Amino acid sequence: MQLSRGSYPDNLDRVIVLTEEYAWQTDRPLGLFVLGRILRLLERLWDLEDEQFGPSREVAETMEQALMPALATYLDGEAAGGDDEYERLNTLVRAFLAWEAQRR
Repeated sequence: MQLSRGSYPDNLDRVIVLTEEYAWQTDRPLGLFVLGRILRLLERLWDLEDEQFGPSREVAETMEQALMPALATYLDGEAAGGDDEYERLNTLVRAFLAWEAQRR
């Protein structure tokens, strides 16, 4: 799966809705649930940073740099039917937590 550059609230909301819809319809909801929760937290950040313009360019860029590699790895592994979902989820959660701790 190829992800386009840039993260925007409208795009996040659409992806969150999809993760929530599909999570309860699958035998393995963990990945979609975790992904949806991380995206929901990012969406809230957008709302908290600045309701009109979203987070600063610097915040958005550091978020993208920190999270996109782990997110792409997770999604690519899912598309390929990889067996290492647990480890890819751990990598994604670690990337999110590290980025969140760094921005505080």
